[in-house]
Amino acid sequence: MGLTRFVLLVVIGAWLWYAFKNYQRKQENRSTQSDAARQQRIVKCQHCGLHLPENEAVSAQQQYFCSADHLSHWQQRK
Repeated sequence: MGLTRFVLLVVIGAWLWYAFKNYQRKQENRSTQSDAARQQRIVKCQHCGLHLPENEAVSAQQQYFCSADHLSHWQQRK
């Protein structure tokens, strides 16, 4: 009876340790992803004024646009 309890406690302890480590890893991944999102540069569309992340913007001549359509409108006005 004593050996069965010991093995059961070891199995439960190992499972708890694994669950805790997995939870910590997920929390670290979330924090690094949110840090990267906060460091993203925000730019303004020269046509409509929409603010968006730089990696999603279309750029030309150091100007940023929310779409290729707005870029073409800006180029036609120029």
